[in-house]
Amino acid sequence: MATITAGNVRGVFARFVRAAQALGMNTAGWAMIEGSRSDGIGWSLVMADRSLGIGRDGNFLGMTEDDAYHALNYMARAWEIAAAFRTEQDRTAEAISAATSGHTDSSA
Repeated sequence: MATITAGNVRGVFARFVRAAQALGMNTAGWAMIEGSRSDGIGWSLVMADRSLGIGRDGNFLGMTEDDAYHALNYMARAWEIAAAFRTEQDRTAEAISAATSGHTDSSA
């Protein structure tokens, strides 16, 4: 299995932010604090006035690059799925609206 690096974690953090933006979240002020296992500093998120409710302070990702990568990856994937579902719902609603516009109910 390949070693997860700090660069990998930075990349998945960028994906996590894009997924949040796709759901309409305001990501201004979001940042990631990079951990240092040797210094006893964990990886965590700074999200302005938001907490994900994980870990000690609500935004703790783990002590290692591997922990942080997987935590961010799971959240990003869930938000990507939610955004795709929302997009599909919007398309369906638009199609129904277009198909029924101009039509009147003749059964009344």
